[in-house]
Amino acid sequence: MPEMIKKDGGVTFFDARGPLDGTPVVLIEGLGAHLHGWRDGFCQSLLDEGFRVIRFDNRDVGLSQHYPDQTYGLGDMADDVHELIEHLGAGPVHIVGQSLGGMLAQHLVTRHPHDVASMALLYTATSARHLAGSDRGVETLQAVRHASSRDEAIEVHIEQERTCASRSYSFDEAWKRELGGLMWDRCYDPDGVVRQARALFGDTMDLAGIAAVAVPTLLIHGTSDRLIAETGSIELHELIRDSELWLVDGMGHDLPRELWPEITNRILANIQRARVL
Repeated sequence: MPEMIKKDGGVTFFDARGPLDGTPVVLIEGLGAHLHGWRDGFCQSLLDEGFRVIRFDNRDVGLSQHYPDQTYGLGDMADDVHELIEHLGAGPVHIVGQSLGGMLAQHLVTRHPHDVASMALLYTATSARHLAGSDRGVETLQAVRHASSRDEAIEVHIEQERTCASRSYSFDEAWKRELGGLMWDRCYDPDGVVRQARALFGDTMDLAGIAAVAVPTLLIHGTSDRLIAETGSIELHELIRDSELWLVDGMGHDLPRELWPEITNRILANIQRARVL
């Protein structure tokens, strides 16, 4: 998997698969999530359609640059995505962003509109106002138990993932355990997650810029999401002209395997809307 050196000298680690001349789809992960959170099987449905699928580690996660002595905003993280798109000569690209990744997509389309051909935003919002529960905040993440071994890191990951789980769909614990171990192996940095959270909670989205978005936009949100309330996607649907909203009964803050075919079909239909414009 290759690396890109950014303008600030930091590294963005990415994975690009599919034909070099394939239409690029960039997948943006959420808070603290490594690129492998976009499961190979999910990506394969896009690869089978001939797309070039690009995953990457956000800053302060995995094998990308960590910033222990710096503060930054979501706009800076979106600029990282812009630099990656430029590096690959890929723009405009189709964006699929989940959770925090959906917020980065919003910053990207307002700061670098020529980078984006379409957006599919999964269980996201314009701001932390839509986070569910009164205990969501930087302090909560700071209080999360820090693992001192691979096995403990897996257990901590499972605890967090159970909070994200859907009410009406399966919880793939075997995969969650595999991913928790992989995240430990690649780079375990809970302080980096806290720094990302500071960027999230300190963020102010350009709502006027979001309302001016003209690219085809798909919004998907579960009604059983215990991290970000579906009001986040409802607000975006009201802001973005001609956007499509799918509220999924019983889905949580995750991508259950049973829903992959419908989710990818809707993403493909949204991409097709961009192609006919």
